[in-house]
Amino acid sequence: MKARQQMNAWSVGQWAVVVMLAIGVLSIACIGLGLVWATVQGTVAPEPVHADVPVAVNTLPPAWTPTPEPIATVAPVIVTCEDINGAKDSLTDLQFEAYQKELLGKYLVVDGTVSEVIDNGDVVVKDCLTEWAFALYIEDMPEDLALTLNKDQRIQGTFLITYSDTFIFEILKVKWSE
Repeated sequence: MKARQQMNAWSVGQWAVVVMLAIGVLSIACIGLGLVWATVQGTVAPEPVHADVPVAVNTLPPAWTPTPEPIATVAPVIVTCEDINGAKDSLTDLQFEAYQKELLGKYLVVDGTVSEVIDNGDVVVKDCLTEWAFALYIEDMPEDLALTLNKDQRIQGTFLITYSDTFIFEILKVKWSE
């Protein structure tokens, strides 16, 4: 009798597993049938009642396509030697040091004369920043072009400001670009 109870208890456990699996399979089957039914209902037009009356067909709304935002183009900020000279005259030393930091990344319109060409190809310009700069350097000028420059030769252009400092001497460096 004890053996029969153990067999029945074990059989009950087996039946419980089988029933649970059957419920799971039926649930998945119902979900699948529901998806198929919803798909059919959404894409198949019902039979018209009268041939003259148009029947509305369930269709998906058109896909939304985002309109790209125009990219804002920022014009480069351009300063002149006169702007910098005027700032030096009107600002305190502390304010001018902050102004110098703001110059980095802006473009400077240069209209001056060659003071010197250094052996690394940098050109020292005078007569542009007369009020405050000890030196205005144009860096990275091609050597073949730098060799053609003479003292007191006029030099003009718009250059990117890459360095500004007042540690010992006031220096402003701009980058040559073609």
